[in-house]
Amino acid sequence: VTITALNTSSNASSSETLCINSALSSITHTTTGATGIGTASSLPTGVSAVWSGNTITISGTPTSSGTYNYSIPLTGGCGSVNATGTITVNSPTLAVSISPQNGDYVWQGSVSTDWSNATNWLTYNGSAYVAAGAVPNSVSTKVYVPDYSGGCTTYDPTISGTVSTDNFTITSGAIVTLPLSATLNLSGSLSNSGTLLNDGTINVEGSWGNNGTFTSGASSTVVFNGSSASNQISGTNVFNNLTINGSSGLIVTLQNDATVQGTLAMGTNGKLHLGSKTLTVGTTSSIGNVTGGSASSYIVALDNGANVGKI
Repeated sequence: VTITALNTSSNASSSETLCINSALSSITHTTTGATGIGTASSLPTGVSAVWSGNTITISGTPTSSGTYNYSIPLTGGCGSVNATGTITVNSPTLAVSISPQNGDYVWQGSVSTDWSNATNWLTYNGSAYVAAGAVPNSVSTKVYVPDYSGGCTTYDPTISGTVSTDNFTITSGAIVTLPLSATLNLSGSLSNSGTLLNDGTINVEGSWGNNGTFTSGASSTVVFNGSSASNQISGTNVFNNLTINGSSGLIVTLQNDATVQGTLAMGTNGKLHLGSKTLTVGTTSSIGNVTGGSASSYIVALDNGANVGKI
């Protein structure tokens, strides 16, 4: 006569609450009778269960948020028994609403400041934010860097190397750092309502809108290298070096007064329209420079008597 022991499972060692993309503290169940487990149901994506030596161990890093009431069937003993428990995975709460489109990348910064770590990124699939699994680096990819609130720790990004995106949006409260050796190529436009700390090079094919804080390091350069006649520079801007050098037809128009502390460089193609605004080159303590220029690259100022552009 063979007598098979009844399956039993203890309660979960803990009911975990954690943030998405954060490692789960292992949850265990002690079993008797069982010789293994079947397929677990309702575990978060990225989390799995294994059985060994009469113990079920649940571990991993969840890449989806929500409340998960899991169930793990025991096998090998007598009776239908499931180990059950709850795992709650939270997402950081956006401090400022954004309106991404399907396929856009959204910085979350759940593990570090490293722009090149795919775990820091989410994508929008048209209805929800999901783990990106990759880093945005395409001239057709739109990127949002938002600020977050709530109980999940998030990090602001630091860009390293050369990164390419389409439109680049920084929301209020968010901070983006571009070190000396970094280059950001934008095939679209910049919209900054947060803080942009630039010590590197930013190449912009579209417009530049700064309604937040823009800090230019002593070696930093912003280059307008597009082809549109409708590019604009708006907001309060103090550039270190500013270069206008794009394709034929490029026109960049000042919407507000601006300052270039170092060198304003006019390239082979591209016009800088001041309108009735003032562009200051240099500072109160140092003389700036205006270099370059050609028959198709020059500065245009308005003068109709009442409104005069100045440099």
